[in-house]
Amino acid sequence: MTVSLSPDEHLAEVLMMRTADDRTILFVEGESDCQALDSHIDSECTYSLPAGGKQTVLKVRDLIRSCQIERVVFLVDRDLGAPASEGGDDLFVTDFYDLDATLFFSADILGRVVHSHLPRGLVHQLAPAGVVALPVVMGERLQPLSALRIVSLTTALHLNLGGFPMDAVLTSDFQIDTEKLCSVAISRTEPRPSRTVEELRDAIWLEIRSNSDIALAHCGHDLYSILAASARKLRATAGKDALEKAARAALNCAELHKFLFVAAMQRWADDHGTRIWNCWA
Repeated sequence: MTVSLSPDEHLAEVLMMRTADDRTILFVEGESDCQALDSHIDSECTYSLPAGGKQTVLKVRDLIRSCQIERVVFLVDRDLGAPASEGGDDLFVTDFYDLDATLFFSADILGRVVHSHLPRGLVHQLAPAGVVALPVVMGERLQPLSALRIVSLTTALHLNLGGFPMDAVLTSDFQIDTEKLCSVAISRTEPRPSRTVEELRDAIWLEIRSNSDIALAHCGHDLYSILAASARKLRATAGKDALEKAARAALNCAELHKFLFVAAMQRWADDHGTRIWNCWA
């Protein structure tokens, strides 16, 4: 069982560890981030610590900066929240919504995942252009849910969209039924939202038409969920959690080098005379 520490407890942990360990500390949001990144971290110079959420990471950062503790960096999800924080060069954000989404949009990583976890030939049924197109195709099919997530945030509806039951809204041709999506979202939200199914549906399509950056709103859990649900439509055995874990394990140095946040962290390391990544010359 993972025990969550408060920001003050994280600060105390850093102060205690710094008495015997002067390596760079990389704070991330959760254990799943460590699962993906730890094998690529130069453990002689850097180690990761999961903080237990974005807000905790940011509060820890404020405490670390106020104490003027050096060689501590922070990685948070881009997601849909307010700008992560102001000032400093020690804060980094994922290329897409979160780290899982960033991995999903690597065709090489996703290709290795589907080839090892799904039956041969299934990819071309989901994306006729093949595995290279699969991340984009799945992202396009996820647009209604991501648009609803934006609508919920911008209108303070507080819809319960976490762990969304994708099987309940996915059609036989792998599309999200927008009216079912809205109906299910309303039914699983308490207190009941004031908006009707029709109003939410119209808001979704308006968001899709007007937002050219909607791919940045695709939550990693939702991306793997729609992929797994689509595979199940073809009678394949596929689970979201297994696909997510496989993607984290499939991350290699070549793909790591392509991520913008990784390159930015490497520049920070160069400027501060240390190393973060073990596969960066």
